[in-house]
Amino acid sequence: MGVLDTCLSLYLSLSIHTGMVGDYNNLHPHVQCEIAGYTTGIYYNSESELSFYLGKQWRKKDWIIDTGLVTGYEAGTIQPMIRFKRKRWYFAPTYEIIKYSSRTNIGFIVGYEVEFRKGAFGLIFSD
Repeated sequence: MGVLDTCLSLYLSLSIHTGMVGDYNNLHPHVQCEIAGYTTGIYYNSESELSFYLGKQWRKKDWIIDTGLVTGYEAGTIQPMIRFKRKRWYFAPTYEIIKYSSRTNIGFIVGYEVEFRKGAFGLIFSD
């Protein structure tokens, strides 16, 4: 069994964008590889684009804090990211730059994430 066979997880997230005025995608399929607390992955982001990320995962009791760098957003080529996760729920600060103005909104993303992996929910990966 190779490293990718053991590190890969498939997720599906639903999110709500609070404090924002834009029309955002709320469904996020996501593939992640985690090895010794370091993560990389790809997901379908809120702007309906693919995002790639590289980061570090911190664990504290029931909480996971994801930090790192992410691509795929209109506001910048590479951006910092932080996400706080407890069980299947997650929270992340966000912002948007209003098109055709210089106004910036600051908000929060609240999401619910389900993980599918070998043996979970009857999902079986072929060898």
